[in-house]
Amino acid sequence: MNLRLACPKDGFPVGQRSAFDFAGCLELLQGDEDAADVFLKDGQTYQMGELLRQPNLAKTLTAIAEQGRDGFYKGWVAQDMLAKLTALGGRHVQADLDAALATYVQPIKSQFRGYDVWECPPNGQGVIALLLLNIMSGIEKFGDDPINVARMHHEIEAGRLAYRDRSLYLADPAFSDVPVEATQSTYTQTRCAD
Repeated sequence: MNLRLACPKDGFPVGQRSAFDFAGCLELLQGDEDAADVFLKDGQTYQMGELLRQPNLAKTLTAIAEQGRDGFYKGWVAQDMLAKLTALGGRHVQADLDAALATYVQPIKSQFRGYDVWECPPNGQGVIALLLLNIMSGIEKFGDDPINVARMHHEIEAGRLAYRDRSLYLADPAFSDVPVEATQSTYTQTRCAD
């Protein structure tokens, strides 16, 4: 089975940031049965490292893989989305999904500890992840302890630098020049010196 389909079906460990975000949204997640079914375990949020399985996401990705665009914007996936939006007071109809347009963009890439990491380019936020990883690649590994003080300090500083650059440079490339070369290691090495 394709890894992209196996991960949600078989499960993947919840990351530090996801666990933090889930915990911050506990009441919202508890207030929505569908969200609770996906993101809560026994009424509580998943902790970092716990295995999160998303079989419905795997089914959706399979539909897209087999049917292309229609696997998402038509059929059972579209009907589920429309039913949920209607239940929440939305006025969406199938014609809205039929009219949805997407633009193909060239992904941007960087490497982190031997792995190629691909992201959507600006104006998407993926450039921040690449900046963070490149800054962190110049820093020693601190093991698996999520509350190692040195590790936390470096992650906080990496985030501070990456989000600062986001605020300075990230824009819609249709209207501004966006320096995606900032995702390259030579740039981030100079940022690490900061």
